[in-house]
Amino acid sequence: MYSYDQLNNFLNKFDVSKHEILLDAYYQSLTEQYNKCHTALETQDLNLLNLSMHDIKSLALTIGADDLGFKAQDIEKNVKADNASAAFAEVPILNNYLNNLLDVIRGQLEKRKA
Repeated sequence: MYSYDQLNNFLNKFDVSKHEILLDAYYQSLTEQYNKCHTALETQDLNLLNLSMHDIKSLALTIGADDLGFKAQDIEKNVKADNASAAFAEVPILNNYLNNLLDVIRGQLEKRKA
């Protein structure tokens, strides 16, 4: 699972003045993708799931959330292989990783705004 230490390692690559901007941007983008993922699951929309997984993969691997990024990549591969049942079956696992990352980012935002 993603940790505050991993998030701080990512943030330390940037000037401190940019940290809150980065956190806000990642939180908003990941929340948007979370919502798209749920819509794709509810409507069984493989195209939307594929687009969402591609964006989640990129965001996650950039911030160092490898478990989330690789799970999104696995789902993306299943979609491209036209294996809808396997793709949709892995979404709950991905959501656990994604919720963890969102919790860490939200906690860091709340800490900085306090």
